[in-house]
Amino acid sequence: RTLAQVVAHLQRAAAPVAALTPSPAPSRGAGSLTPPLPPQREQGQGGEGDPGQLAQLTEGLLTVVSEKTGYPRETLELGMDMESDLGIDSIKRVDILGTMQTRFTLPRLAPEELAELRTLAQVVAHLQRAAAPVATPLTPSPAPSRGEGGISLPAPTSPPLPLRERGQGGEGQNPAPQWAVATAPATLVRLPAPDRLEAPVPDGWSCVITDDGTDAAAALAGAMAERGWQPVVLRLPESVVGARPALPRGVGRLALQDMSEGQLEQALRTIAESYGPVGGFIHLHPQPAALAQPGGLLSDAEQQIVRLVFLAAKQLGPRLTTAGRSGRALFMAVTRMDGELGTGVSRTVSPVGGGVFGLVKTLRQEWAGVFCRGIDLSPEIGAEQAAQLIGAESADPDLRLAEVGHGPRGRVTLSADLPIGAA
Repeated sequence: RTLAQVVAHLQRAAAPVAALTPSPAPSRGAGSLTPPLPPQREQGQGGEGDPGQLAQLTEGLLTVVSEKTGYPRETLELGMDMESDLGIDSIKRVDILGTMQTRFTLPRLAPEELAELRTLAQVVAHLQRAAAPVATPLTPSPAPSRGEGGISLPAPTSPPLPLRERGQGGEGQNPAPQWAVATAPATLVRLPAPDRLEAPVPDGWSCVITDDGTDAAAALAGAMAERGWQPVVLRLPESVVGARPALPRGVGRLALQDMSEGQLEQALRTIAESYGPVGGFIHLHPQPAALAQPGGLLSDAEQQIVRLVFLAAKQLGPRLTTAGRSGRALFMAVTRMDGELGTGVSRTVSPVGGGVFGLVKTLRQEWAGVFCRGIDLSPEIGAEQAAQLIGAESADPDLRLAEVGHGPRGRVTLSADLPIGAA
């Protein structure tokens, strides 16, 4: 009834077959017209229909599907329909099969073939057929040898290699890794305006907004309040962001005395007790010009800010993942590079601020149920417009985007034109 039972049964069935395989008959020597038999293929050494290969592909596919969809591995069955049972659309299907191609030695999978596959069992069968030709190493056949008496004898052939997950050597071996990573330049892609997720914010949730030293924090607090949040501005020390504009009355606020982890932990605890459980965190990163350091070196202040964002992720991780089970929890970072995700050539951008986008992308993979996104706004965008753009991104139902920019080219993201099924 279970896949584990199937694997155990196949292993028991394979053992006696291998034991009963007849040994090749010896050649008869001079003048003989009977060439020696080629070595018999052992069970589990590749080829279409091989149970060992089938078990590897089955386990690999179920593991990848679990990683990509979030369904527990033990709940997946081969008879499940990818679309109706698991909600896997065409884009995620290509992503899953591309990962299988990367983890296993598989040829490129044609898009038109992928569209015909409905169940996980059909995918496994398709992958096994595709794997069969590449299970044998592509080495030229040696020339036939001449036996005594001038009879041509076929050269001995090596049995095909078993399908093996990349990076896993054979017993007692340490083969060179087989990497097949496709590369392509990242280019900007225009995006339509985001839709709005019609889901109310749970009552009492607070959203922490870091203060970048401009009017943007107050404007964003108002925009998030209109969307049902209880915004609280976390004010950074003036020694880091410089003079801070006054906040309007009625906007929740809490000032950090320093940038230490202890001070941050105490501030977040106070926010949760005074304003409600933290369900959102939006970091407004100061413009690099405001943090410029004499001599053109990396800014110490900017490095302190990036460190603080990482510490906030550490402190808020359990709370946000818990909040994500009952509503849309947020972790967002907003930079002011160029509105083109750092690809513009009109201005110099700081490499330090890019660390917050790397953090967002990592959390997006690790925090199930938390909406994580990086936003890069052009420095020319005013505070009120910036607040509306950030608020709209926070309610975007499209979960495929990790980062977006708003600038001279409108709403954009980065994309690479990789072949179908490439890593």
